[in-house]
Amino acid sequence: MEVIERPNLIWHPHPILPSADRQELTCILKPGSTIREVLIASGIDTKQPIIISLDDKLLTISEWDLICPRSGQLINVHATVMGGGGGGGGGSNPIQIVALIAIVVLSVYTAGAVGAVYGAAWGAAAGAAVSIAGSMIVNAVFAASTPSTSLGNASGQNIQTSPTYGLSGGSNRSRPYESMPVIMGQHRFFPDLAAKPFVEYQGEDQYLYQIFHLGLSSCVLSNWMIGTNPITNYQDYSWSYPNSSGQITTFPGNVDSVSGAEVVNSAGWITRTTSTNTYRIGLDIEGTFYYANTAGGLDATSVQLRIQYKLTSSSTWLDPVTVLAQGGGFATGHYENYTYFVEQGDWQYDWWWDSWYWNDTSYYATGTRFVAGGGTVIISGSSQTPRRATLFIDVASGTYDVRVIRDTADSTDARLQNKTNWSTLRSYQTDSLVYIGQNRRGLTIRASEQLNGTIQQLSVQASSHANYWNGSAWVAAQTSNPAHWFMDFAKGRFDSAGKLLYGVGLNSAQIDLVGLNAWAAFCTAENLTFNAVLDGNQTASDILTAIARCGFA
Repeated sequence: MEVIERPNLIWHPHPILPSADRQELTCILKPGSTIREVLIASGIDTKQPIIISLDDKLLTISEWDLICPRSGQLINVHATVMGGGGGGGGGSNPIQIVALIAIVVLSVYTAGAVGAVYGAAWGAAAGAAVSIAGSMIVNAVFAASTPSTSLGNASGQNIQTSPTYGLSGGSNRSRPYESMPVIMGQHRFFPDLAAKPFVEYQGEDQYLYQIFHLGLSSCVLSNWMIGTNPITNYQDYSWSYPNSSGQITTFPGNVDSVSGAEVVNSAGWITRTTSTNTYRIGLDIEGTFYYANTAGGLDATSVQLRIQYKLTSSSTWLDPVTVLAQGGGFATGHYENYTYFVEQGDWQYDWWWDSWYWNDTSYYATGTRFVAGGGTVIISGSSQTPRRATLFIDVASGTYDVRVIRDTADSTDARLQNKTNWSTLRSYQTDSLVYIGQNRRGLTIRASEQLNGTIQQLSVQASSHANYWNGSAWVAAQTSNPAHWFMDFAKGRFDSAGKLLYGVGLNSAQIDLVGLNAWAAFCTAENLTFNAVLDGNQTASDILTAIARCGFA
């Protein structure tokens, strides 16, 4: 009776994604059939670019016609691209390199790593599973994710795409209601925007204010860059740091901006409305002011504006008691006519009475004077350089209507330049939130002649501290060791109030510290590293699996 051998065969027809269209086949063939004959009988074209491994051995092309597989052996066939080195053509074959490394390491360390978190029973099962053929190990460790750019999706759940690993490149973006980043190891990192950027005028220059969110990790930050330029190449910038509650108090973190309009006398009052909970109103005013005289020079001229405000729920407009002007050529106040007494006279001699007397010629006169304060703003200039300023009005928290009117007549003289623009109404709102455990940093930088809009590509080299067991105690230190980050995530990171920021949150008794410490020593010896930014919506299992893969565990 003829004996039938039944080796298993796994066919990976996709050269880039090993798991795409993967087929597990059971082959039936006569004794003495070679590898090539097994593939042909299974409907696989042996003339296409493929690589073949039998158990843990990568076969050369010549061995396809020499080796006859035995029952129970595993044949793993991978489609590849032309020039990939095949099975022995002398070219580079990354799958072969990965397979050989993975097989050696996994057989030793999988049990310890899995058992560290899930217990000894699971660890033993994982250790036993490593005895399967090397090609299956390669597929398990380096299985392709779904078409997401997240670190992993071992759970099979639909997960959120990571902005860090997108093809569009790094940038600073606002991600409300999404995962806060966790930096592990070393990484050039593009922090998220922690608040809406805004600008203010200081003198004739415009300054940009931005708050960045650097995630939940404890990091050493260095080598800040805007695009490809070190930030030290820029002038007039400063950093603002948070207090113990994570709040940055040196400048507001909750500011809304809306556009104003050109201010012309014929338009009358121009009105805009602030956001809710506004405690400070900001108005950006700009214009160019001069009179071109007949001698070819520029004489000074000025424009007077008035500002009023009221609660949106009220019908009574108010003149501000004080308007703070942050810019050159602006005076807050108004001119007024007033009456004053002029005392004058002289001494004269009276010959009749033979005495001197005072001849009083005093009188009352009227004049004009400037009175500081109030809602009147006078802007003066005598050059073609624009005047710019931000005007501030402090108010009780609320929602306000703000209006501006130009008292000065609109110019109809080509020599007189005095157009005025209210470019922005800014609402400064109270930010009472607590940001304990979050890394936030504020940047103030002169935008004039340096920046084009807001900063969208600020990056920093981050080196994170992991909490890990070093064999005798838990320590926090900069590291890229996969085992250290495995321990860090398993134990979890807590804020000062005891709230879990990220990780599983296990206690030490639930973690196999001895096994993980041994794995850490191996990773150090083999120079295995884990450097990543976790900013997608992933399960704890996905993250631990991704870390373990980098340590071949």
